[in-house]
Formats: sequence, structure tokens, C-alpha cells
Amino acid sequence: MYNNIFISYASEDFKVADKIYSYFDNGFYKPWLDKRKLLPGQNWDIEIRQSLRNANFVIFLLSEDSVNKRGYFQKEYKLALEFCEEKLDDDIYIIPIKINGCETPERLKKYQWLELENNEIPFSSIVGAINTQIEKYLQNERRKNQLEFFPELIEKKINKIVPLSSKSNLFIEINYPQFKDFEEETLEFLNTLIKNTVLEEYISYNYSAYSRIEKGEDENCAIIIDYNISFLNKKIFSLIFFIRRDLSYPVKYRSIGHNYNIFPLYRLHISDLFNRKQKALDLIAAFCKEKFIEIVEDGKYTEESMHKITFYDVIKHPNWDFFENFYIKKSSIVFILTIFSLPFIYTGKQLEIEISFEKINSLGLELRTLRQLIENPS
Repeated sequence: MYNNIFISYASEDFKVADKIYSYFDNGFYKPWLDKRKLLPGQNWDIEIRQSLRNANFVIFLLSEDSVNKRGYFQKEYKLALEFCEEKLDDDIYIIPIKINGCETPERLKKYQWLELENNEIPFSSIVGAINTQIEKYLQNERRKNQLEFFPELIEKKINKIVPLSSKSNLFIEINYPQFKDFEEETLEFLNTLIKNTVLEEYISYNYSAYSRIEKGEDENCAIIIDYNISFLNKKIFSLIFFIRRDLSYPVKYRSIGHNYNIFPLYRLHISDLFNRKQKALDLIAAFCKEKFIEIVEDGKYTEESMHKITFYDVIKHPNWDFFENFYIKKSSIVFILTIFSLPFIYTGKQLEIEISFEKINSLGLELRTLRQLIENPS
């Protein structure tokens, strides 16, 4: 893509032109040279015009022969200048290369030219110029894709009652989002991931519900799954599932964060956002500990119970997995931390601790990846 190179030359300079063709004929670039590409019987005038029109780059070999000679080189030169009018002012399109000390044509003087160095072709400079422009084209293409890629979300619902036995039923109430009217394969995969998350919870609960029936516990069961979109732009999709089961303790209600990079599609892990730096992990743990102590001081936990909470031990020896349940907001990250403790009244409780991007910056954390994803979606 964006790798078509047209080589324009006078017949006297064919050896140089052929060296350039051979250099770029490596599978990545697509050079075009008349004597290498024209087939017997083809209308050479049409083929040359078409190849010049399709070219992303035009290399002009300037010599005393090509500059001062009437012929097809002059025609290619004028056509290329015409096509150049369709480019941006700062695009690299025409690349003049001087073979000898010829006079540069007036209309080419505004383009930076290259010269043979000790009769050697400056390939590194040519490649550098071409690759710089290719990257610019690709960036514009990615930006265009992102601007066009603004998906609409719809809500899917599952509401039904499933008989479990003569005396009990399973009540199902599930809501989940899906992207609508898409052509991108990425969104189809993302829809599948979201739906599978819901199905896994449903299937897991089915097993628990039927196990209770087999044990003779004839009572109604229910599973309720809802969601909230926390953050959605052209690059990031962050949502929270709220899952409620009517099972006995420890866990009746859970929040689970799911975070995805959309284009290209991959799951976002908390460690990736901070480049897996130990300093970032330690500072996040310290911040969460500070917030947890504030909760204790508010009377929600006693000092004695706090030291029995697994969470309190984990933050003294933190690991990334402990902070993996999170979601992203416009200006912050929210960690969903599950508390396990004795007495059992605290077991299974979830605590949300929010840390702003501003606070992250003040802690000196590495935010490069996260900032690129949110502030620079292209």
C-alpha cells in the first residue's frame, strides 16, 4: 500500500534506472520501469500513463541527456507535475536524482534533489524519503478509519422463566450491549466477546441452580445481569457488568470491568496501561491502601477486622492480578477490589477505588500507553 514507484529516465541513463528498479524490487515496494514491465503487444503509451497515474512516488533521473532531450521523458515530467497538483504541499511525491552536473529544470527546483555520490546511488536517502511519506499516508488512513468508525450500540435482552422442578423456577433477566450496523470484522469479534461473557455467567449459574435442586433445595433462583458503558471512543471500549445471584454467601453481587482496545482488537490489562513497571504497581497499591484506611476511619471497618482482610495483606505485597478488575472513565481509572475477611460479614464485599489521571501524573507514574489510547485514538 502506497508503495508504487515510477522511475522516469532517458534511454541513455537506463543502467542507473535499472539499478534503482532492482533495488526496490524486493517484495515490499512496487517499482515500475518500462523496459521491465511492458509486455509485448501492450499499448505502451497507455500503460506508461496509467502507471504514472497510479504511482505514489516518481523518481526522475536528471542528466544532461534527459533535461535537454525532447521526447517521452519530457512528457512524463509534465504529467507528473500535473498529478502533483493533487497532492498536499508537504507530501513527498517527486524525487529528483541528478546523475551528473546538469541544470535542474525550473519547475523542479522547488524539490530537494539527490546526487550520485562517487557514482553510487544514495539509496538510504531515497528509502528514507519514501518511507517517511508512506508512514504519513498510513497515519492519515488510520485517522480516516477512526473518524468513520463510530459505532452505534443497541441493547439485547433475555427475560424468561425456566422451570427447575415442580416447585422452583429459574428467573433470568439479562441485558448486554451489542454494536449495530457494522462492517468491521473487529466489531463482530467484540460482539462475540461480550455475548460470551454473559453466556459464561449464565451457564455457570445454571450449574449451581440445578445442583441445588439435586440436593433437594426446592426454591426459586434468579440471575440478573446488567451493564453500564463507562467509556467509549473510537479506540477504547470500557464497560462494567453487574451480576446478581441469589446464592448464599460469600458473593451475591459482583461488578466486573471489561476493557478493550477496539482497533486493532485486544483486551486491555491494567499492567499494559502502566508498561508493567514495578514503581507503578507499588504506587497504585499505596494509593489504594490510603483510600482503604480512610474507609476504616469512617467507621465502616474496625481496626481489628481490617488486619484480617486479605486485601490489606495483598497491598503489602502487590501483584498486577489483584488490580485486574477495573474500568476506565473519561479522566480516571476505577479499581474494583474484592474484600475477603473474617468475620464472614465482610466476605465478598467489593470496594471501588478511583484514581484520576491527574493523580497518576502527580505520582510520577508512566502514563504513556494510557494517554496514547485515550488522547490520541489514531
